[in-house]
Amino acid sequence: MKKWKSSQFNVSINVPEGGVVVRNLYTNNYILIRENTQLIDLLLNRQRPFLSDEPYTYELQRLGIVVEDGVEEYIKVDDFRNDIANSKERLDITILPTIDCNFRCVYCFENEGTKYMSEQDVSALIKYFSNTFKKYKSVYIQWFGGEPLLCKDLINYVMTNALQIADKNKTALVSGITTNGYELDLETYKMLCKNKCTWIQISVDGTRRTHNFQRPHKNDANSYDKIIKNLQSIRDNTNPGVCKIYYRVTLSKPILKHIDDILLFYKEEFSADKRFRLSLQPVMDWGGERIHDVRDELPSVKDTVDCLLKAADMGLLPIGHHTQSSSGLICESIRRNGIVVAPGNYIYKCPMAMYSKEDGDLYRSLIGRLGQDGQIYINDEFNAEWMRGKPFMGDKCHKCTYYAICHGNVTCPYSNKFSKENKNLCRKAIYDEFIPAEILNYYKIKKIDNVY
Repeated sequence: MKKWKSSQFNVSINVPEGGVVVRNLYTNNYILIRENTQLIDLLLNRQRPFLSDEPYTYELQRLGIVVEDGVEEYIKVDDFRNDIANSKERLDITILPTIDCNFRCVYCFENEGTKYMSEQDVSALIKYFSNTFKKYKSVYIQWFGGEPLLCKDLINYVMTNALQIADKNKTALVSGITTNGYELDLETYKMLCKNKCTWIQISVDGTRRTHNFQRPHKNDANSYDKIIKNLQSIRDNTNPGVCKIYYRVTLSKPILKHIDDILLFYKEEFSADKRFRLSLQPVMDWGGERIHDVRDELPSVKDTVDCLLKAADMGLLPIGHHTQSSSGLICESIRRNGIVVAPGNYIYKCPMAMYSKEDGDLYRSLIGRLGQDGQIYINDEFNAEWMRGKPFMGDKCHKCTYYAICHGNVTCPYSNKFSKENKNLCRKAIYDEFIPAEILNYYKIKKIDNVY
C-alpha cells in the first residue's frame, strides 16, 4: 500500500452550499469534495501522510492533488521550468515593428519614440526565418509595440512569408498581438486571422469617460467609441474561430467607481461571443516616467479581488495572471530561444527592460543584433544571464504553496535581477487574497467535473 500526501500546491476554500473546493496550482486542476469528510481531512492536513489503496487516490494523483510521500515538489517545478527555458524545439519571437504609438496612456512604461522597422530590417527578418525555422518544431510570434497596428502592411507581409517558410519546413506557427484596438477594423481582424493569429489583447479601460482619460489618443478625444465599434463589427460580421479577443480592463481607482456599469456593458455586448474573454488587471508600476503622476490611483489587492467577485456574481469568469497554469507564467525572457526584435533589428530579451535607466546593455536586455544576412549575433553570456536565477527567498520559496506559479520570481528576471528599484518581490500576501477569490469564481461559473 502506497503512502501519499497532499500536494504542497493545493489551495482550498469552503463553498456556500457545503463542501470544499481544492485547486492544485501546478496542474491547475480542481476537485469538489461534498461528502467525503475523511478525504477533506487528509487533503487539508499536509503534515500527515496517509496510506490508501482507494481507486480515487490514483485519480487524485493524476490530477496532482496528492503525491507520493517523499516527493520534493519544488524540484519538479524547477525541472519543468528549466525544460521550457532550455527547449530546443520552440522559438519565441516578439516583434516590435515600431516603438511609435497613437496613444499616450497614463500608466505606460514606454518612452515616446518614432522608430519603425525599415525595409532592410524586414528583409533581414525574413532571411532569419528562412535560416532558422527548420531548426524548430514550433514558432510563436508575438506582435508588440508601440502600437503594432500602425504597421498593418508590414505585419501582413512578414506573416505571409513566415507561414510559407513554416509550411515548407513543416514547422507549426501561431501568432498573437497586443494592440490598443483603434486600428483593429474588420478587414484587419480578418488579415490577422488569416495569418494564424490565435489571440488579440485589447485594453478597453472602462466607460467612455474613464477610457478616454486613462488611455488618451493623441488626436482623437473619443477613441473609446471607435474601439467599441471595431469590436462590435468583428462580433457581428465574422464567425467565431480560434482567435481569442482578450477584453482587458486595466483597473485604477477612478475605474472602480464604475465597475458595475463596465461589467454589465461587457456582459451585454460581448460575453455571448465565445471569442471574447474578460481580463481584469490592476494598473501596476512597470517603470517609466508617467506612472509617477498616477501612483495614488493604483488599486489595492482587495479592490481588484472585489471586482473579480462582482464579475462572478454577474456570471462572468475573468482571466488573469493568476488563473493560468504554471507553464503559462514562464516568461519568454528566460527562454534560451526567446528574443525581442526591435526597429534597427536590435535583439532584446525583455520589452520592458528596453526602457530601463540602468547603465549597460545587460540591464536594458540588449543582447545582440540581427544582421542583413539573416543571422543573429548574440552575446551568449548576456543571454545566459537572463536565464539564470535563484528563487528570491531561497528555500523559503521552495516550501511555499505558491511556488508553482511564482517560481520565486525567477520567471521575471527584469524585476528580480535587472531592476534596481526597491520592490517587495514576495507575492504571498497578494496570492492569499487573489487565489481563493479565483477558486470561488471558478466554482460559481463552471461545472467542476471531479466531485468526491
